[in-house]
This record gives sequence, C-alpha cells and structure tokens, in this order.
Amino acid sequence: PERIPALADPVLKGRADLALGSRYADGGVIKDWPLARRIISWGATVLARPLVSVSDPMSGFFAVRKATWQRHASLLNPTGFKIALEFLVKCGIHRVVEVPITFKDRVHGESKLKFKTQLQYVWQLVHLYWFEFPLVVLAIAFAAVAVGATVLQSVLGGACCRRRQHGPYAAADGSHGDGAVRDLSV
Repeated sequence: PERIPALADPVLKGRADLALGSRYADGGVIKDWPLARRIISWGATVLARPLVSVSDPMSGFFAVRKATWQRHASLLNPTGFKIALEFLVKCGIHRVVEVPITFKDRVHGESKLKFKTQLQYVWQLVHLYWFEFPLVVLAIAFAAVAVGATVLQSVLGGACCRRRQHGPYAAADGSHGDGAVRDLSV
C-alpha cells in the first residue's frame, strides 16, 4: 500500500498510460522466495517477454488511465490474474513507467500459484500470442501438426501400413515375402 502514491503519480500527471509495480526494476526487491518460486516466476516472465518490453509482466500491481480502460475494455479478457499483461498487449500501451516495489511471500492466506493457475496462464499466453502474432501462431500450429503426423506415421505407420507377408497378392514383385517369385499369370 505504501507504493500506491508512487504508482499512481505517473498516470495522474499524464507521464504514463500505465504504471507497473515491478520487482525487477532498479530498486525492486523480492524477499524470502524459495528457489522453486523464483524459477517459476523467471519462466513465466521469459514466456511473456516477446509480447511486452517491461521487466515484470507478471505484476498485478498497476495503475492505468481511465480513458485507456474505457477505450479498450471490450478487448480485455483477463483469465486468471494477469490483467496488466492483457492491457499491455491488447491496448497498444507504449507509455509505461515501472515503479520499483518490494515483493514478499504473503503472510496471510494462501498463494495463488497452483498448478491450475499456471495452466490458465499458459492458455492466456496462447490467446495473447494469437492476438499479437496470428500468422506466427498459425504457422507453429501447422508445423506442430505436421511433425505430430510424421511422428505418428513413423511409430504407427510401420505397424498398421505394412504389406502383408502372405497371401496371393502379398508383394508387388510376386514373392509372397519369401523371396520366391511365382508366375501369377493364368
């Protein structure tokens, strides 16, 4: 709460369309985080980096101009808790000020960082990448389907698509798979 005036100031004075409380800005601090939490946060930040240029896209502590909110509210679909990330990607906000904050594990209540929340975040990223880079996402999807089909064909194709090794028309060369060529003309 003590950083609210510093966060609101750039927006109220018209220097920014969005002010973002950042753990990673100069002067920002993270206290008492276990290594696993730091790794998860780093990974989430890396995944969002192509979408935004801020140091802490995971931050939920932000201030935005009312006009920006009103102009773009219909575009926003903040699933989960990354509303600032939605604003930055979908509203074309370029005037951003990062305000250093101190972030520490909560003293009361439970962490929001559950596996379901992490999956929601990945799904939100898929939507944001689709919004920002639709052709790239489409190309990656087609490539993934092609690679998947190739792998499936190589794994299953050999088992389900081999020619039968016996029977009157087993091999194209008439060998029935045993190497002996028979004259099949009558």
